[in-house]
Amino acid sequence: MNKAVEFVRQNLMETRRLECHGLDDAVDVLQVESAAEIPGGDELRVVGRFENEEAIELRYRVVNCDGDCTALLNASEPTNIIYRVKGLTKEKADEINALTGSRKIMARCRAILSNATSIEYEAYHRSVFADNLEVVDSALPKMLADLVKVHYFQQILAPRSPKKAGVFRDADKLSNAVELLSEKEPYASKGRKNFCEIKIKRFLRSCALGLMPSEEWDGKDDASGGYIIVLPDGRLVALYVYNTNLFEKYLFESTIFERASTTRHNYLKLYPAGDSGDYLLKLNLQIRFNR
Repeated sequence: MNKAVEFVRQNLMETRRLECHGLDDAVDVLQVESAAEIPGGDELRVVGRFENEEAIELRYRVVNCDGDCTALLNASEPTNIIYRVKGLTKEKADEINALTGSRKIMARCRAILSNATSIEYEAYHRSVFADNLEVVDSALPKMLADLVKVHYFQQILAPRSPKKAGVFRDADKLSNAVELLSEKEPYASKGRKNFCEIKIKRFLRSCALGLMPSEEWDGKDDASGGYIIVLPDGRLVALYVYNTNLFEKYLFESTIFERASTTRHNYLKLYPAGDSGDYLLKLNLQIRFNR
């Protein structure tokens, strides 16, 4: 049983109401008749009625911002992205692969950045993930790969301020990485500052509503109602799916990159790209909600 989902279910059954934030900051109140957990995940099936309307059944995904961060996109081998690294000798590649310790990720990224002549997007570990991204936007596969590269080779290597409890550094914020990406070509010459932001917001919304890296996605939203967010103080906030701007804004401003185990997910290790003399490198993508 998902504790956050059960918490929301009990809350709804006790209060019999759910405030749903819609367009133009309007708030509708759903009079809850029943709420049940959908097995195997973080979703609730809620039956209720808005004022003067028939009873309806809505499906909500629960986001827990009280305690451990909830994943928007979990780390797995299918979320690995492959890059071609040029300019490394075998000796240097072996030396980089041998770097270990608690700061292994930063150490390897810094060493690759210092010694390679180029690091360019090559492919996704699973083509189905790239295909799903193209369903959202044809520019997304490369843009997301470029964003992940910015995170590993620029964002996390920047000077780091002391971490405070419950506060994430700029090195973790997805929105900050998008800002850095927007300053690079070919995105900087697009003539609009929010070019990358618009497309990454679409990606986040798609992840929230059903896109998975390992399964073919038909573009349909799984969560018919939207999201129920458990705030740190225990309050519940529901966001309508159809309020696209508010929904995407929340996702964009509330998500962070998280770096998973390199061993478990088999990434950040250089390996030869056939007989080309180049090396290939996998970087892993994981996105979670900030507390």
